[in-house]
Amino acid sequence: MTESRVTHLDWFWLLTIAVLSFFVSAPPFYPFLNSDIAVHVLMSHDFSFQNDMYYWSQDRLGSFVPMVAYLIKALSGFPAVWAVSVVKWLLLVFGAACFWYFMPLRLFRWAFSVLWFFPIYELRFLLLPGHPYGEQLAFLALSFICFDRAVLRSRFWFFPAFIASAVISIWISDFSLFFFLLLSLFYSKPLLRFLYSFFSWNHRIKILASTIISLLGLVLLLYAKLHSVRDPSYTLQMFASLDQFLHSLDLLWFYTRNVIFFQSISFWNSFAFFSAFGLSFLFLVNYRSLGGWQAYFLLSFLLGFTFISSLRWLSINYVMLKYFIPTFYALWAGFCAISPALFSRYKIILSTLLIILSLSSVFSLLHVYSLYVQDQDPVCISLDDVQTIEHSHKRFFIGEYWHSYVLSIAHPDEVVSTPHDRDFLRHNAPVLATLRSDTIILVANNWLNTVPDSIVQYNHLLVSTGNVWKEGKFEFAEFLNVGKANH
Repeated sequence: MTESRVTHLDWFWLLTIAVLSFFVSAPPFYPFLNSDIAVHVLMSHDFSFQNDMYYWSQDRLGSFVPMVAYLIKALSGFPAVWAVSVVKWLLLVFGAACFWYFMPLRLFRWAFSVLWFFPIYELRFLLLPGHPYGEQLAFLALSFICFDRAVLRSRFWFFPAFIASAVISIWISDFSLFFFLLLSLFYSKPLLRFLYSFFSWNHRIKILASTIISLLGLVLLLYAKLHSVRDPSYTLQMFASLDQFLHSLDLLWFYTRNVIFFQSISFWNSFAFFSAFGLSFLFLVNYRSLGGWQAYFLLSFLLGFTFISSLRWLSINYVMLKYFIPTFYALWAGFCAISPALFSRYKIILSTLLIILSLSSVFSLLHVYSLYVQDQDPVCISLDDVQTIEHSHKRFFIGEYWHSYVLSIAHPDEVVSTPHDRDFLRHNAPVLATLRSDTIILVANNWLNTVPDSIVQYNHLLVSTGNVWKEGKFEFAEFLNVGKANH
């Protein structure tokens, strides 16, 4: 098979897959809305360029999506939840198209698009607002294109664009630094040759542009870090202790064993695993035929997976597979960046394994979605569920974290919600607004087994009115805000 150019047919495929994905996983249609997603919507509703450069109460996850969504909302009048969704999916389309640059064969571009927009269930966080992976990978792919054009093809004007896209990717996720460090080592020789040619009087304008962008990027990153809340659980220690590392390995083996024996959350995960294993084995056997970007992507997976496994953050956060999303998509990109020459040797087996992998990914996602929805699992909260909450006048809610911010996602102007004072608080503004209200509604879900006669929240005494009711999936109890509690 020879290299195939990107045509209108490819764009039609990409947009079709993206639209189908939007109607499955975008917040207006997603059946598992939660407060993590809601925070991005609330940020886009009233974005602060001074204080919201990172996700609320974090010094990571750069706020590119809510920032752009805020501007679109201001210009178009879109509801915040729709503005966030549109921006997220436009970035996903952009990211998939950027990765196509490294994929010379149509079958592999199409398969990558499916893996991108219908990820294996555990990797679904790629699509969800409140998680950095989609936008991080989009700007990583753009930076790789600019690096390829500038360093490997001597198109010098692409170097300032490489710096700009790299800065945005690092702002969105610190882990992008790993990819750029590996990139500089992997392409060290051509990079040195490029820099030797680049730093000359003939390129003074390009050098000036690169310097200005680098300085502005550094200022942006420093400003964002200095105006964010430090998370000691994240910054206290980078690498895991021996016990923590062994704990991570034990859980990773547990996940692997389950998927090998078809005991994972979806049996489709096992088909995806065996097809990915088969593809990895084929490329390992033919490692001498690998080169360029395909070798870089596959090496990124191997070293990145090892690096993340060694982090303390992974071990204290239940060794969730979502933290490996950038490395898994490096692996998928490595599979799909195959040269026509290598493909022609194993055409049938490579095509079969890739199709099985991409279809298994789709069925894994949809299968688990359907399981939760059919069982009416309590985690199923959709936009329809929160739209039914009365909002003809301003109302103030306090609840358990996962039943707090999510209440505001449909009507952030009329519905103000915050977690209770013993839960994880992301922002003080909803708390201050709530405590100014004479009437506060408590959300009993996952918090109150019985409604108390009175309760103290944020040092304010709340007294029950006896008015208790249900709205959809939520159990509410009305309280009067008496004022500061006496000690």
